[in-house]
Amino acid sequence: MMMGAKRSVDLTEALTWSAVWIGLALTFSASVFIWRGRGPAVLWLTSYLLEKFLSVDNLFVFLTIFANFKTPTSQQHRVLTWGIGTAIVLRAGFIFGGVLLVQQFEWLLSFFGIFLIYAGLKAMQEHFSGGTEAHAKGNDLASDGDGDALPMTQGQSESDQNVILRLLAKAMPMSQTYDREGRFFVKDSTGTDAGMALGGATAAGDSVLARLERVYMQTIRSGLSWVGLSGYKATPLLAVLLIVESTDMIFAVDSIPAVLSITQDAFIAYTSNIFAILGLRALYFALAAAMQEFEYLGLGLGVILMFIGGKLLGTLVGVHVGVEMTLIVILSVLGLAVLASYLQPKEKAHSSVGRVSLSEDAS
Repeated sequence: MMMGAKRSVDLTEALTWSAVWIGLALTFSASVFIWRGRGPAVLWLTSYLLEKFLSVDNLFVFLTIFANFKTPTSQQHRVLTWGIGTAIVLRAGFIFGGVLLVQQFEWLLSFFGIFLIYAGLKAMQEHFSGGTEAHAKGNDLASDGDGDALPMTQGQSESDQNVILRLLAKAMPMSQTYDREGRFFVKDSTGTDAGMALGGATAAGDSVLARLERVYMQTIRSGLSWVGLSGYKATPLLAVLLIVESTDMIFAVDSIPAVLSITQDAFIAYTSNIFAILGLRALYFALAAAMQEFEYLGLGLGVILMFIGGKLLGTLVGVHVGVEMTLIVILSVLGLAVLASYLQPKEKAHSSVGRVSLSEDAS
């Protein structure tokens, strides 16, 4: 999906690119049918749809991260592109490692099943406790971005984000504003040393953690010097990228067990996962432009996770649910969630939801 930094991305274009990626995925599933037969093709399609649906919740979090950091909309595509590229590499390790573990220790499937049921209950609880409304509020914040250099302090309220920010700040100097060209690193004209306020000479009474932090700082600085970035400082866009990457890794803890509950064929699990991920960027812009229409997706996500977890536990005690039935359940729940969202009376919908600004002034 080739989107320029200064182009408007409307809902029609985003949906068009989403359709293109879905078409490519269906073409690949057809090739699996021709190459390996009907069974593997249905497994592939089921795994793809499951990962695609699970990724929607991930995109809601991306929206909130961009909103909290007031990331200019023209720069969000860079974070998504780099994030998807990294996810493709990391998912390979997660999936192939997970397949090997399940093949060696089949009892791990019981933990996967329990975890998925727990994740489903959490998703349903979040829906009924107003989690979707939190996403909506984050969406309103995102509309404030106008492409100018913006302060990054908006995103420092979450503890997990603070950890990443602290580690990044200790590794190298950080700019407090976004670069207008959307760069992750800019020249440091001040000559500030990374972590000066946090570093210093090693003291005899330092804790093991403090010593490890200094080793971390020295290692990162050496690496930055080796790649020619010793005279640069990080922009807030790099912090956003790292937080998005860490968020995707956390969501992989949900999605990988779910996919492995469908199939332990590494080829099917990985390729279906990758095709779902490749369409995330287009899906993000479509979701951002029509976020208010997805009121019940969180509830549907919880139902699907609980079903997959129950299916997995049932298999261990001799109760088998066919892959065709699994596919029907996933499609039915997704369809009902979307239908219920569109039938939701507008006066009961989140009135505060605003559309994310997907275009920027040429200036």
